[in-house]
Amino acid sequence: MKKIKCLIVDDELLALDILEAYIAQTDFLKLEGRCQSVVEAISMLQGRKADLIFLDIQMPGISGIQFLRTMPDIPQVILTTAYPNYAIEAFELNVLDYLLKPFSYERFLKSITKFLGQKDSLPVNEGIDPGPESFYVRSEKQMVRIVLDDILYIESLRNHVFIHLQNGSSVKTLNTINNIGESLPAENFIRIHRSYIVPLRKISQFSAAELKIGHQPLPIGRNYRSFVSQALYGKVIIPKGQH
Repeated sequence: MKKIKCLIVDDELLALDILEAYIAQTDFLKLEGRCQSVVEAISMLQGRKADLIFLDIQMPGISGIQFLRTMPDIPQVILTTAYPNYAIEAFELNVLDYLLKPFSYERFLKSITKFLGQKDSLPVNEGIDPGPESFYVRSEKQMVRIVLDDILYIESLRNHVFIHLQNGSSVKTLNTINNIGESLPAENFIRIHRSYIVPLRKISQFSAAELKIGHQPLPIGRNYRSFVSQALYGKVIIPKGQH
């Protein structure tokens, strides 16, 4: 399979590093260059060919949206941003996909399938080894990899989100629980409260108003109780004669 030539445009070095790592993990992608501004990207595109651009929106000088509006003939674009409010405007400009940071390698691959014109599958026999499903969050000026299987529960507190891990540690990030929830597979995680998301398989006990992750009790919000009950009671096996 011919390799897809990719260009990354983002003013954050850590974001550039993450996308470069994702591209390196994917055998049928090739990194043609990385730029920290639209001006740098325009210059690079004059001398190199790219099939696909990963483009941040909010950058100093010319924004990603302005770039899309002013460039008449550019490769296909996947937007990468921490801001969901540009989604409608972006799709009006015919972008291929809209990745909300932080996004996992698996979500990244779904964007690539759109470029390939496929729905749910990736090219076979291309040596793809995504490893444990994960995503990155910014914490204390670093990008920290969070493996989904390591999550005990996720807690929102004021302007921060705490991701509690099974090794007893927590990762604190300046983010919203809604945004973090976008990076989680809906079939494995459930929102139980405006402040809590939990992995379904780690729920040890539950009642109408509360559940436990191991020995840690967590409240089920009043507005979430019906949804949580539907999700959990479908997994309950009731002995015969106790219906």
